Amino acid sequence: TFVGQSQINPKQLNDTLELSLGVDKSISIERKQIDKLCTEKFIKSNRIIEKTWSIQVRNNKSSAVKLLLYDQIPLSEHSSVDVEFEAEGAKHNKKTGELKWELNLKPKESKTIQFKYKVKLPKSLHLQVN
Repeated sequence: TFVGQSQINPKQLNDTLELSLGVDKSISIERKQIDKLCTEKFIKSNRIIEKTWSIQVRNNKSSAVKLLLYDQIPLSEHSSVDVEFEAEGAKHNKKTGELKWELNLKPKESKTIQFKYKVKLPKSLHLQVN
């Protein structure tokens, strides 16, 4: 049973209606930073920050599930800040920095996804990178 509120867009032109039915407790997701693969270096006049993330998805159901997994990498509006990333199997939206994986999980199956990014910026620029 789902008790909550949702909005339906009457101007939606698709033949598919997407509704959120809340959190599915049979799907567990854990996202954590891999500290030993995260570094911060200073090379010449630049600061280089590297972060690696791990996402573990587990299907605790007795049936297979198809799901979309989303995450995001940092975006830069500064021309002096450069962002590079590696995210195997992800579709990347360059405007939003969104990463999207399409996963098919068998019953009781789990998958681990890793992605990393590197931000190169001038030492004089003070930014918090997460």
